[in-house]
Amino acid sequence: MASQAKSATRPSTTEALSEPGPGHNNPPDLLTQLAEDHAPLRHEIEKLADRANGTPREIKSEADLDAIGTLIRDTRELARKADKERTTTKEPFLAGGRTVDQYFKTLTDRLVRIGDVFQKIADEHARKVAAAVRAKADADAKAAREEAARREEAARKAEDENRKKNAETHSAKADVALQAAEAAEAVAAAPVKELVQTTTASGLSASAKDNWTFEIVDYDALDLNKLRALLKRDAVEAAIRQFIRNGNRTLDGVRIYNDPKATFR
Repeated sequence: MASQAKSATRPSTTEALSEPGPGHNNPPDLLTQLAEDHAPLRHEIEKLADRANGTPREIKSEADLDAIGTLIRDTRELARKADKERTTTKEPFLAGGRTVDQYFKTLTDRLVRIGDVFQKIADEHARKVAAAVRAKADADAKAAREEAARREEAARKAEDENRKKNAETHSAKADVALQAAEAAEAVAAAPVKELVQTTTASGLSASAKDNWTFEIVDYDALDLNKLRALLKRDAVEAAIRQFIRNGNRTLDGVRIYNDPKATFR
């Protein structure tokens, strides 16, 4: 009686499997067709749902175990059957989608190949331009610092010879040379987008951008601790699950335990 009272207060499993309500996003005609084509499957599910409503919620005897075990087994089998029907029903739609995808993929692949060829040409040009600008800036900075050093030495010599006006002139020119050196060094250290900027006759704005990338040269030497804050939790959890599947049972920071699951056949 107690189990019946509890069942009366719970929503019927059959009710939980009712048709989608207003506002769903599926085409009404397709839903109607699916409901008609798979009416036998829905009938089986509704019968199983009615069984579920009358199945005890606690195992107190072998009969309860049998009732729950067979319900679980039949539920799993019916779910597999429903999924098989879903796959069969969906295949024509997927085949049509694959045909559309393949048609447009042929077009876009050709465009991508053309773009990639000329992108490599443009990338190489941008690298050469940036390298040339940096090389000139480095050379200008070196020459300016050498000029500043010469002027500073000339200023010291003029001071020693008590030629103050001449010393001041050399010192001022040394400061100008140092400023020029710093400006050139700033250009050499600038982002590539500041080094490669051109507007063509047609009005096309051509520039470039830094593209820092990487190549793993020694996987075992990777310091994963430096990447810890960047690793997504689900990726870490997936690695832990694989760690356990590999037979490991201890891992710092993780409680690995056996959590048995009931099985029926």
